[in-house]
Amino acid sequence: MSTIMFPTPPPIIRQHLNNAIFYYKTLYESRYSSLINVDKFNYFNALLNANIDGLCYAKEKGLDEARIALLRWKGHEEAFIYTLLFNELDSEKEFDSFG
Repeated sequence: MSTIMFPTPPPIIRQHLNNAIFYYKTLYESRYSSLINVDKFNYFNALLNANIDGLCYAKEKGLDEARIALLRWKGHEEAFIYTLLFNELDSEKEFDSFG
């Protein structure tokens, strides 16, 4: 049985990244809010995980998009997503790529 590989288009990867950053920021900023109950928190967490799964599926392309976003915006949300992908993909990339 052969496997058909479909290329992952960069706009989809970028959208997964933007969504993951948004959902992480939403979870982070609303963790003490009385408006966010456990069900809503779990819902946003599931959406965050779904987008992170999409980035993991994209492998190095997802990691590269996360690195570009981190270098551009330099936020803790971007740092979290990049670090998570870096560790999840067990990447051997050079740390000097932030130059």
